[in-house]
Amino acid sequence: MSGPPENVGFQPGNLLARADLLDHARNPRNRGTLEPADVVSEEANPLCGDVVTVYATLDADPDHQPRMTRMSFTGHGCLISQA
Repeated sequence: MSGPPENVGFQPGNLLARADLLDHARNPRNRGTLEPADVVSEEANPLCGDVVTVYATLDADPDHQPRMTRMSFTGHGCLISQA
């Protein structure tokens, strides 16, 4: 018989992740619509009701490969979906 998993209990990394999420919730980054946007995608989670729309602008890098140059989001839902 084995003991409890090693990842149960106090984990300092979890505290850092929580602090980062709370900081993003209190001070949103990249929130709002982006005009003009090359890509717009709305996604919803039917299990919890989160709805997020992501906006992005694209440009070509020197090798003519598409790259994202700006992005933003709007939506409503839990802390994780808004951070």
